Amino acid sequence: MARHAPVPDDLLRRPFGYAEARRRGVTRRVLMGPRFRRVHPQVYCQVGLDLTFETALDAALLALPSDAVASHDTAARLLGLPLPPWMGRELHFWVPDTWTGLTLDGIALHRYKDRPATVRVDGRWVTAPGKTFVDMATRLRLDDLVALGDGVVRRAGMLPIELQRLAREPRRRWIRKARQAARLVRAGVDSAPETHLRLAIADDFLPEPEVGRAVFDDAGGWIATPDLSWPQYRIAVEYDGEHHLKDKRQYDRDIGRRENLEAEGWIVVVVTADRLYKRRPQTLSRIRAHLVARGAPVF
Repeated sequence: MARHAPVPDDLLRRPFGYAEARRRGVTRRVLMGPRFRRVHPQVYCQVGLDLTFETALDAALLALPSDAVASHDTAARLLGLPLPPWMGRELHFWVPDTWTGLTLDGIALHRYKDRPATVRVDGRWVTAPGKTFVDMATRLRLDDLVALGDGVVRRAGMLPIELQRLAREPRRRWIRKARQAARLVRAGVDSAPETHLRLAIADDFLPEPEVGRAVFDDAGGWIATPDLSWPQYRIAVEYDGEHHLKDKRQYDRDIGRRENLEAEGWIVVVVTADRLYKRRPQTLSRIRAHLVARGAPVF
């Protein structure tokens, strides 16, 4: 009975291409046996290997042309940009419009004539943050697209006006949504729920709050930096996510800052996920009432 050369250990831990397998002494007979499975044409992995987001991504790249670029949802995940929890795990790539390869399961391909702007993330080519923002206009609702844009500004160090310039790209599907979202992007936003809260306030026809503006006492000492605020009316709105409750030190610091603000005559409205997403009308009504009481021009 013929004996086969042992399979290199690293090939057991990741997807690999047929050409690499043969180069390293793994025969077609072994690849077709019970130990391995085909992920894509000419791409294999060991049976039982967990195809995580990263390993599924690498398997796809082995099946695609060398100038493929991770895009849309996939690029956003690699760039660490906020995405809504309902988004699936389908992989997205830009590929040249001249590529005639097969359609691959679980992979959405977008064709380009001119290669899009890219960055390198963990050895993989990914659409640049601004390009990813524009592309995601085809995939996200307006509020989630603004949250992603806020994330681009926070993580990539871009200015909102730069996203506005990128959103002028002509003849693109959903480009009007990208332009609308870019005008709503702000610097200094820490999370997607904070974006949703700010947009909810605007949708209720309330004055737009300032984002992340520091508050100082009369002696010039720093008191706090609320998520959202109307300094002229001394009203602050803070979003408390789950991490605020799980981290006792963070929670204690939050309480201290709020007490300091209130000691200076500020009203502090605390908003949780439940109050934002399930009891939004009541939350906005509270904010509106405080603004009216402080003399804001609310109609």
